[in-house]
Amino acid sequence: MSQVYLCDLKDHEGEEVEIKGWLANRRSKGKLHFLTIRDGSAFTQAIMSKKEVAEEEFDLCGNIGIESSI
Repeated sequence: MSQVYLCDLKDHEGEEVEIKGWLANRRSKGKLHFLTIRDGSAFTQAIMSKKEVAEEEFDLCGNIGIESSI
């Protein structure tokens, strides 16, 4: 799996890639977490669904602080 900058995500549609950055914002809506991630080149939104990850991971994500490294 290759690491890509957020500004280059459009060139990797359908591929599994690794992104690194900081949490710019987090919202939760019941069984979903919406994470806005930035890396210096752009922002993107990731969605975490409770039914797709372990409960421990979902709870941990709900407590990540703004500007935490991801």
